[in-house]
Amino acid sequence: MPTIKKRSNPDIELIRGKGFHIKPADIPKVAKEFQAIREAHGGELHKMHIVAYAKSHKRSTLHKYFEWNVTRAAFLYWIEQAGYIIRAVYLKEEKQDEVTEYRAFVHLKDDNGGHYQDINVAMSDPVSREQIIAMALRDLKNWKKRYGHLKEFVPVRNAINVAIRNAGA
Repeated sequence: MPTIKKRSNPDIELIRGKGFHIKPADIPKVAKEFQAIREAHGGELHKMHIVAYAKSHKRSTLHKYFEWNVTRAAFLYWIEQAGYIIRAVYLKEEKQDEVTEYRAFVHLKDDNGGHYQDINVAMSDPVSREQIIAMALRDLKNWKKRYGHLKEFVPVRNAINVAIRNAGA
């Protein structure tokens, strides 16, 4: 199995992260293609190189994970841009000597996939508030998975464990 970086621990393997729409069996193939792209570009992996590779290698594993219909791809990109613009709007709250900035809109799941809601409106509704707290706990757990193994963040990892335990999650 190809590795992204030579590892001294044989117990570490490549797997698909949760929530990603890539077939688990394709992960080693994708990693191998990433390695080829890195080797062709001085050891660096850039998104634009991945797209160029996938476009020019129609039989590659990567190729099938891209939308090549330009009209549909443009529309999907505009949807992503709309989300980017929504996520760029923040509220700035100043209390005494503390300034807090946070997103003005939060994405809530619903029967149609989801929608954005004003954060203050969402937090005043018990059902929405519960969903936001669940998302925050999920984000903390994901942060812990991503960085919790770094010794520099042991105190943060411990604080996250306490927060999760206190929330009953």
